[in-house]
Amino acid sequence: NEIIVRRIVTACGKLWSRACLFCMGFVYIEWVRVGAASEPRSAKRRSVAVVSNHMGWADILIQMARYFPAFVARDGTQNLPMIGLISRRMQCIYVDREKKG
Repeated sequence: NEIIVRRIVTACGKLWSRACLFCMGFVYIEWVRVGAASEPRSAKRRSVAVVSNHMGWADILIQMARYFPAFVARDGTQNLPMIGLISRRMQCIYVDREKKG
């Protein structure tokens, strides 16, 4: 049951992200696959970690529209209206930036 819910949330999240990007003027996004041309398509199912620093909201939406990953976010994100709900459904990892050690 949890797998079905996750798939539904992922599909809706990707669609919502793409709609937001469209409203922001990103009418067409060309996805470019980087890697060896001989790499089998089944290899795309492996788990990966992407580490990136975003410069604005569009960066986050582009990542969400393509992969709908779980992000590492500041602790206060989970309390924001709408964004908090989305981040909890994405199973974000929350970090308290104020806490030392």
